[in-house]
Amino acid sequence: MSTVIDTSTLISLVRISYLELIPKLRETVLIPEEVYEEAVVTGEEKALADATVIKQF
Repeated sequence: MSTVIDTSTLISLVRISYLELIPKLRETVLIPEEVYEEAVVTGEEKALADATVIKQF
């Protein structure tokens, strides 16, 4: 079974330093392109530290 992560969940996990939990949730974790765009691309445009952490993940 797959887990789909939304932007809010992704950013919240980064902020509480629990991003490493994502791979432990399920064997397959999906981050939709729209979520990546919002969390990383838009985040980098706004110079948000969360975006860098998510991009490295």
